[in-house]
Amino acid sequence: MKLRILSVILLSTLTTAAFSQSLQVTGGDSLLLLEDINPLEAPAAEVYIRNVSGQFKTVKVTKEVLSLQAGHDAYFCWGGTCFGPATNVSPNDIPIDADVVDSSFKAYVMPNGIAGISDVRYCFQVNGNPSDQTCFRVRHAFGTTSVIPDEPSERLTAVQAVYDAGSQTIHVDVVGGKIDVMNMLGQSVSLSFRYDGGGMSADASTLKTGYYFLFGRNEKGPWSARVVVSKQ
Repeated sequence: MKLRILSVILLSTLTTAAFSQSLQVTGGDSLLLLEDINPLEAPAAEVYIRNVSGQFKTVKVTKEVLSLQAGHDAYFCWGGTCFGPATNVSPNDIPIDADVVDSSFKAYVMPNGIAGISDVRYCFQVNGNPSDQTCFRVRHAFGTTSVIPDEPSERLTAVQAVYDAGSQTIHVDVVGGKIDVMNMLGQSVSLSFRYDGGGMSADASTLKTGYYFLFGRNEKGPWSARVVVSKQ
């Protein structure tokens, strides 16, 4: 099974929406390419939702199928609960405190042995205020993908980041460029990354146990990564 995930930032529209609304999506639009039309598990598109309003909010998800290949099933998970293809609005509202990032959302399309492209948009909406929302789109392409939909010129590529508990370091599979780090509260974390011969590494001994999000840019463009720091 070969899977490629291209996460896209639409700079002219997504950034404006993110800062004029209560919620900000980190990860942006994405294109998932999978050659296997009978995967054991559907590949997930993941984004992180941050409450940038400065106030406590409860948030729901809406699903809009833009185009669905006959035989494909589109569904999503939110707040630890998964909802079937018939659900277009999450029945549960997830509480998100001010400046907190929620990483529980996952979007799926199961191809059920059928090649083709399905296109779905998801919106995160503040409960009681339908106009206060931010959205992203996922395009799932299964099987032969000789005709790939147009891709924006700027895309955020997911890369691999690993935490080594023995040396208490974080290694990222990129070469060069500035790396910004954010914790689960959306706070900036100061780490100094240096080239280690195979990528970029930083001393993470000062970090607490938890999820951390890394963002950077090099000669290939912008990228993002997620890493779990676990300490005894």
